[in-house]
Amino acid sequence: GVLAAYVLVILAMRKSNKIFIIPAGIISIFSVIVGTLQAFIAFASLWIISAIIILIIVGITTYYTLGLKTVYDDISSATAAAAETAAEPPADMKSVNKELNQILNV
Repeated sequence: GVLAAYVLVILAMRKSNKIFIIPAGIISIFSVIVGTLQAFIAFASLWIISAIIILIIVGITTYYTLGLKTVYDDISSATAAAAETAAEPPADMKSVNKELNQILNV
C-alpha cells in the first residue's frame, strides 16, 4: 500500500493531477505521528539509541511530507495558471488579430 501511494506521487507529478498526492500525504502524516509516539516510548524505556534513530527517521519523513505539500501547491497553481492562459490569448496574439482584422476590413 505504501509503495503504491509513492508511485502515485510520481504519476501526479507527471500528469499534474494533485489528487494522487493525497494518499502519500496521509500516510506520511500518520508515520510522523506514530514515529513520534515510538520515540517517546523508546526514551521512557531508556532505549536512547533507538529513540534517536526513530527521531531521525521522523525528521526525514516530516521533510518529505513538507515536500509533498509543496508539490501539491505547485500543481494547484500550475493548473490555475493554465486555466487563465487558456481563457485569454496572449497580448501578442491580440495585436496580431487586430492587425489581421484591419487588413481584412480594408
